[in-house]
Amino acid sequence: MTVVVLTVSHLLTSRELQTSNSENKRLRDELGRLTVKDASQLGLLAIPTTESNTWRWRIYMPADVQLRMGITDAGIIPTPGAPIAGANVGYFDAPLPAGEGLVEAKLYKGGDDVWTVSVRTSDGTMTCELRNGDLSWLDGSAFFRTRIGSTESRTVDASKVVPLLRHVVVKHDSLTPSSPNPNPGIMIWLEPAE
Repeated sequence: MTVVVLTVSHLLTSRELQTSNSENKRLRDELGRLTVKDASQLGLLAIPTTESNTWRWRIYMPADVQLRMGITDAGIIPTPGAPIAGANVGYFDAPLPAGEGLVEAKLYKGGDDVWTVSVRTSDGTMTCELRNGDLSWLDGSAFFRTRIGSTESRTVDASKVVPLLRHVVVKHDSLTPSSPNPNPGIMIWLEPAE
């Protein structure tokens, strides 16, 4: 009898603990706190913002993973696919540091009337002026498809390109996901450092 009571008690307590852990993770995600379950895996969380054209992520970098951040702009964002190497691709000089960090990206029109993307990490800031191609997509009349990653803490494969942001104009020829045509927009991603 005692064994049955202990078993039932254990099962009920385990179920309550699992429920509490799930609720705790959900609340942490809502607050923008990254939950890292495995310190050997790359962790990622997109943090909702209230600012227009501003995006934030919490990223956990394992000590043995070396990823660099890339940014590209204006007319070379494939839908879908990886970034296309070329003149409009820039990279942070150093890989992201190990541990948890915040990455913030902003798209804004500077004082010199030039559209700029600024990406800030704990190690520095990189800006990319959007001077290439037709920038009429920034006049406020375009429709965008924006993908910022998951708003739930998750682990991702660090051996592949990890898109953080695809902020891409939706054109009539790209309404289907299979279109290979690059669209105007910006993209920020992580990739293995060379």
